[in-house]
Amino acid sequence: MAIVHDLMNSRLRQFRHVAEVELPVLYDDFGLDAEAREILAGYVRELEHWLAGILIWHRGCRRYREEDLRSGHAAPWHLGGPTGLGTSAAQVTRMMTPLAGSRDTAPLAGSRG
Repeated sequence: MAIVHDLMNSRLRQFRHVAEVELPVLYDDFGLDAEAREILAGYVRELEHWLAGILIWHRGCRRYREEDLRSGHAAPWHLGGPTGLGTSAAQVTRMMTPLAGSRDTAPLAGSRG
């Protein structure tokens, strides 16, 4: 879990560096007026709120608790692919796999081959 913690902190430092150091340089390089600068600053604030929300969600989500991951009580992984309404196209490959081994080399009736 220390790796994840370090990665999160690294990404947050990178975000803050861009917001605090690189964006002001960009403002000057492009000669942005006060209105454009405020719009971009507002976007950065929205990203900060989004990041905070994601962090709060992950902290409260049982799936990501270290004690649950170590004990094996976390949500099970579902490797069968998507299921439910509108996902049948994702199942085509799986449905065709059994047929691939039983291909008949003779042409189908009525076909020109």
